[in-house]
Amino acid sequence: MSLRARSFALTLAAVAVAASACGSPGPAAAAPSPGCAVWHGLIEKVLGTTVNELGGPYPSQGNSSAYVAELSEADGTKVGSVTGRTDITRRLLDGRLQEHAVETIELPGGVITAQGVYDAAAKLAGDRVRTGLVGTAGGYLGHLGDRYARTTARGESRVDLELCPPGMLRAGR
Repeated sequence: MSLRARSFALTLAAVAVAASACGSPGPAAAAPSPGCAVWHGLIEKVLGTTVNELGGPYPSQGNSSAYVAELSEADGTKVGSVTGRTDITRRLLDGRLQEHAVETIELPGGVITAQGVYDAAAKLAGDRVRTGLVGTAGGYLGHLGDRYARTTARGESRVDLELCPPGMLRAGR
């Protein structure tokens, strides 16, 4: 086993031990398991972005962006990272703009890809928007779910992630 792989394995083990000691449903609770992994109220803070306003000031058809962000608990504890991109490619018949987003979300238990479309103006207004999730690596490989986000007045987003093995629905859905 390489030094890098050993370091990663030790880090995962430390996270699992810390989570079992505190009993909280934080990110380590989402470690590989046969059940659903759920995070509520995460804060997504964009650390850097690049914007192409080809179509005019945001939001305009033809705009795109790429960004990096971190996910943290309400107390500031970092739980993951996000790399993503958005494209506003369509104007719907009623005039609203459709924004397409693709994100790679890295968490202690694995990697998740979020992808979907939503109303760009609704996102700016702070409405809750949804994209689909699929687990692409680690303990979430093949799991499916939803990512819900609401932009806050501070420019951050409040994020909920719900991810389950295929065929398993979260209780209450």
